[in-house]
Amino acid sequence: MIKKQKGRGGVRKNAGRKRVPLSLHDMIVIGSMCERLQVEDAERAAHAEYEKRQRTVKIRRVQKQVREHRITDSRMIDALWGGATLASRPDHSGQTLQQGTAVRGINKNGARVVRLKIHRVATREEVCNRVSDGLLRSGRLRMTPRRVREVWYQYRAFLAISRVESAP
Repeated sequence: MIKKQKGRGGVRKNAGRKRVPLSLHDMIVIGSMCERLQVEDAERAAHAEYEKRQRTVKIRRVQKQVREHRITDSRMIDALWGGATLASRPDHSGQTLQQGTAVRGINKNGARVVRLKIHRVATREEVCNRVSDGLLRSGRLRMTPRRVREVWYQYRAFLAISRVESAP
């Protein structure tokens, strides 16, 4: 009795669709597209979440007013904050025991670096679907999302090996 093989193409040996061989360059391009899309989605979502914060909205409002009216005097900028004390301003979380004191300007010591926590937003399946659609639209390659996912895994393995080999 002949067992039926799982998959497409019948029972004969080497029957079915043949895979289109990919060059190393194509694998790197597809894998990097997947990585880039995933990182861009995560950064866009983190930035949008940051802009929705109450503190950021208040800072943007004051910055807009300062730009529109070309205000350079720190006392006028303080007036835009409504004379709020340090503890009650939305850009500073004051401690309960700390006495509030007036602060001059938005950031009197210059710009403040904000590090946003980035989390994956799109699943790997969604990213693979988008990359597959993009490849189809560009006319470069025609790949299923499943094949894109396999190439992405190979790309990540390739990166891991190259990191290990390049480590001192």
